[in-house]
Amino acid sequence: WIVIEAVQRFYEPVLVMATPMMVIAFLGLVVNLIVFKILSGGDHENLNLKGAMIHVLGDLLGSVAAIVAALLIMFMGWHWSDPVLSLLVALLIVESGWAVVKTSDQILNERGPADWDENEVKTQLMKAIETITDVHHIHAWSLTNEIQLITLHVQVSEVVNDADVLKQIKDLLNKQFNIKHSTVQIEHLPCPDDDCQI
Repeated sequence: WIVIEAVQRFYEPVLVMATPMMVIAFLGLVVNLIVFKILSGGDHENLNLKGAMIHVLGDLLGSVAAIVAALLIMFMGWHWSDPVLSLLVALLIVESGWAVVKTSDQILNERGPADWDENEVKTQLMKAIETITDVHHIHAWSLTNEIQLITLHVQVSEVVNDADVLKQIKDLLNKQFNIKHSTVQIEHLPCPDDDCQI
């Protein structure tokens, strides 16, 4: 809507009252700075908080743009500065909001974490735990922005204690991949599933 209004003002310029614009923009800036400060003390990984911060940041940038535009209009007579700065603010809001949209899509569609690398998980497990002979059926997804889940099959040598290997696997997944909830199927014989290489 900001973009539409800005484009319309290029074709149909309107008289901007710079002084009232400056006062209102300054008051908006103060309020948005206070709200932004309050929100910045919260959990920065929380998707709802990120969305709220982006909304407030958009308002804050809008206030700054309005102040700059008011000054340019008052001292330079550049009435075009208002729609130009409005377009700039709109672009900044779209750019920052796109990250939240992508993360939301990842969670809603239960895709793997953004930095997810199935081969890296397999490599690290086999490298760190000598008794593991194979890792397959690896599936990871995001339940929320903070909670990543994983399921996998792990084939081990027959002379190991399953509980010890399981603890090592879960510790590694937690420390190296920040996956705190995992379901691990321990196998001593070849995988009973026909499609075990998936």
